[in-house]
Amino acid sequence: MIGRRKSKSRQAAAISSICHPPHRRWTGSFNAPLWRKAAKRAGHFSKKHNDCVANFGVQPQANLIVFVDFPCLGAHGLTHFLVWAHTDETPARVGTFVVPNKLPGIRVIENWNSLGMRASGSHDVDYTDVEIPLENVIDLVDPSVAQQDNRAHAAITLALTALYLGVAEAAQEAFIRFAHERVPTNLGHPIACSERFVTLSGEIDLLVSGARQIIFDALKDKQAEADKHIRARLLAGRQLRDAVQIAVRGIGNPGLGNEMGLERHFRDIQSVLVHAPREDTSISILGRAAFERWKSEKDTRLAPPVNLTVLKTARP
Repeated sequence: MIGRRKSKSRQAAAISSICHPPHRRWTGSFNAPLWRKAAKRAGHFSKKHNDCVANFGVQPQANLIVFVDFPCLGAHGLTHFLVWAHTDETPARVGTFVVPNKLPGIRVIENWNSLGMRASGSHDVDYTDVEIPLENVIDLVDPSVAQQDNRAHAAITLALTALYLGVAEAAQEAFIRFAHERVPTNLGHPIACSERFVTLSGEIDLLVSGARQIIFDALKDKQAEADKHIRARLLAGRQLRDAVQIAVRGIGNPGLGNEMGLERHFRDIQSVLVHAPREDTSISILGRAAFERWKSEKDTRLAPPVNLTVLKTARP
């Protein structure tokens, strides 16, 4: 179930964000059945967007020669990679390349050692002379127009936040269980009966359940604009992060040990808003959109009315 994670279960290792190509379409051949098959089998598959150093030699009636090294979420569990890289032509073009996993020359470098999300397996992937057919190339465009479109994949990035919803719900469960099992000698009853922990539980539930409502309500709206998904992701992500922090701070020292699992959830939740587009980039997108809306509304108010009928009356 999306967004659910048992407190002691491993996270899915095949979670990945999608690298969307620019809007301009490549006019060359494209194997649509291959794309549909890859999407059906792999679900979400791609590279992270930062600092791709790939070169693809594109020649007519030839294969593509790949030299690339990049971090990839769930590298072991994916069936295909979507690699956004440039060709070695003159002038070079940038596009998306569908690369099946397990081809000769693909090597997963198991160097993922992050603070959180350690089970995601986001290892580096090294490609050496990996050949893929020309039909696996999508959207080759000039680099000057090949900027990453953060709006295009806003919905799937919001859906990825459901993973962290599971982290926060697992932390909430750990907090509640601890509150009912902890019986201090001086109290003689579980701390769950104290007003302080009742209040903390309410604050956590408000943030976690509120984030769940924000995420799924936004995703149910199939006609929603990208700004709505970006806004929902930021609100939900911040609430989930704050909820886990409240749980750890409320429990105190026992919450920092690895016995109850809350320490792991606290580490994992720190990654909730680091996926592209990152928090600061998302804020900038919303800020520019707000400026554009104001400008558009202002221009609309100042524009002269169209097809206005003027009624003239004779002087008395």
